[in-house]
Amino acid sequence: MSKPLRKITIAGFRGIPGTFELDFKKGNSSRSLVLYGRNGTGKSTITDACEWFHSGRIDGLGRRGAGEGAYSHRDPIAKNTFVRFTFEGDLE
Repeated sequence: MSKPLRKITIAGFRGIPGTFELDFKKGNSSRSLVLYGRNGTGKSTITDACEWFHSGRIDGLGRRGAGEGAYSHRDPIAKNTFVRFTFEGDLE
């Protein structure tokens, strides 16, 4: 049986210069997530980060001619570019 997802941490990736976390826990309960927002607010950055984490590439960017050099933020605040999935029971 798989463990529930606790949070996703994204740093220095595309439109996120620093560190951004999506926390799926509220107290002792798990929460669902809906991405909703105006154009240019980061929805695609979050979905691209998840795709990169799972496959090591971003097909939508590749179809537009962008390679791995387009994954990191141009002027990052974070020291490293990464995407981390943390599951219940994982050490942080």
